[in-house]
Amino acid sequence: MDTAVEAILEQLIETGPGDLAGVFARGFELAMQIEREYPS
Repeated sequence: MDTAVEAILEQLIETGPGDLAGVFARGFELAMQIEREYPS
């Protein structure tokens, strides 16, 4: 799950705090993708 957190932080750094909703939407999307690729 660290990978998803890193992806969210990376996205936040790239886009800045102005687009928080977009960052979290993208982060959630990435988290779901990671979950599908690496089921625990």
